[in-house]
Amino acid sequence: MPLQFHPAIARSTTSFPLPRPIVSLRVQDVWDAERFKSPLIDGQRTVGHSQGGSTIVIQGQVAAQAGEVRFTEAEMLATLLSLREALHVGESQPKFDLVLFFDPVTHERQYFRECSTTRLEWDLSEASLYTYSLTIQADDPQIHTA
Repeated sequence: MPLQFHPAIARSTTSFPLPRPIVSLRVQDVWDAERFKSPLIDGQRTVGHSQGGSTIVIQGQVAAQAGEVRFTEAEMLATLLSLREALHVGESQPKFDLVLFFDPVTHERQYFRECSTTRLEWDLSEASLYTYSLTIQADDPQIHTA
């Protein structure tokens, strides 16, 4: 069976699947460089390219998590609070892996390492479906397979 889109927050032996559906998952990569302008010569010179970390922006809805449908506002709120806790990075919580794809047969996954949360926004204004927007910074821009 091929890899399946299955975004989750993973630390050592624990995994927290992101609430579904995921409406959008965008990866933003940046490269650093220096630009020089030589006098009396058209154009510029760009040198010193190096890739920075990746920023991952996820927008989702709290309709289901780990295969369980969330119907009530209390269930949706509990899911968001659990997500908030899973995303926390601090003294007691190390950085996490952001899993993008998972193969349920071989247990192979593709993921970003050394991730931390930079922003979590929730919208509780629609009683029938809560939404969230999440920004994660991956210090290591490579997508790993294990």
